[in-house]
Amino acid sequence: MPGPKIHIGTSGWLYKHWIGRFYPEKSNSKQQWEFYSKHFETIEINNSFYKLPPPSVFEGWYENSPKKMLFAVKANRFITHMRKLTQPEEPISRLKFFRIGVKFFRVSLFSHLINFFSAISLKTDSSRWQF
Repeated sequence: MPGPKIHIGTSGWLYKHWIGRFYPEKSNSKQQWEFYSKHFETIEINNSFYKLPPPSVFEGWYENSPKKMLFAVKANRFITHMRKLTQPEEPISRLKFFRIGVKFFRVSLFSHLINFFSAISLKTDSSRWQF
C-alpha cells in the first residue's frame, strides 16, 4: 500500500526576482503561471491575504490551472492582523465573500490558511487568545 502523498509548492508565484532564475526571461504573468504549474502541483494563494479578489479572479485561477493543482487560500489579514480576531461582524461578512470566491476551486481547494500576527499567544489555563 502506498504511503501518504507529499505535495510541494510555494507561497505565491509572481515574484520578479524569479524571472531568469526560475521563469524564462521576459515571461509575463500568464506564462509564469503556466511554467509554475508544470513544475509544482500546489500553491498558496497570497493575494487573498492582502486584498479580497472578486470571485471572477478565483474562477480564473481555477480555470487556467491543471486539474491536479491544489490550492491553499490564505485568509485576509483584516481578520487576523487588523481586527485581531475581535469585532467579528465585519470579518464574518468578509469570510462569506471569501467563500464565494473559494467555491470555484471545487475539489482543488487543499486548505484554508490563516496567518496569525506574531504578537498572538494562547493562555493555556483559560484557552483564550491573548493580544
